[in-house]
Amino acid sequence: QRLLVPRQAVAISPDGTRIVYAADNRLYQRPMSSLEATAIAGTEGALNPMFSPNGEELAFWADSSLKRIAIGGGVPVTISRGGQGPTGGWWGRDGIMFALGGIGIVRVSPEGGTLTTLIPIDNAVGRADSPQMLPDGRTVLYTLLDEEAFYDNRWESARIVVQSLDGGERKTIIEGGSDARYVPTGHIVYVLRGTLLAVPFDLATLNPTGGHVPVIDGVRRSAAAVAGAAQFAFSDTGSMVYVPGPMSEQEAVFIYDRQGV
Repeated sequence: QRLLVPRQAVAISPDGTRIVYAADNRLYQRPMSSLEATAIAGTEGALNPMFSPNGEELAFWADSSLKRIAIGGGVPVTISRGGQGPTGGWWGRDGIMFALGGIGIVRVSPEGGTLTTLIPIDNAVGRADSPQMLPDGRTVLYTLLDEEAFYDNRWESARIVVQSLDGGERKTIIEGGSDARYVPTGHIVYVLRGTLLAVPFDLATLNPTGGHVPVIDGVRRSAAAVAGAAQFAFSDTGSMVYVPGPMSEQEAVFIYDRQGV
């Protein structure tokens, strides 16, 4: 199967019993106890798979719309129609959260309705990516790509930040890296140049409490021009799935004259 990786392409259920991935222009699911994967009917063109908190449904992006479907497939339900594709996404108990360029981090009910902007971020500030709600339900972990660094090392020069929904200031916790997740071991994991790293993290103070340790060398990245996603996912039980890839990304080469053209 040909894996689709312009955005997030792999997910694992909260209980760690099955994986879902985007390949051959659709989503596939595979129980961890099986070697066979099956296509999920109704997911043609899907990207950004996200499991529901109970693991029984999936949300995904297809046909310029955010949709959801039962894990067994069927007729998808449209949650939000039109607009640009999200960069990263997370389905929690309070709804589905994702980032939109020029807008910031938004949330929508899985039943549909109006998008609510949780953290506004305009292009003058930068670009948000890969948001996740921390266990307190009020603090968002996300990647911020500064506008002035947009073409300089791309996502390797991004910042990993936390920000409260209660009007708190943005706080940088990691300089350099992208696609951070808080995992059940009490760590923040993130990717830098194709290496997955982990750092212990205190939820009470919102500070790292130790050194940064490599976990896996060689995790595939999404297309840098589209998003900062890396192809890995953690379950609530601590299981991890990932797609192997190169340690560094091959970038396009550009030639500029002295006027910047």
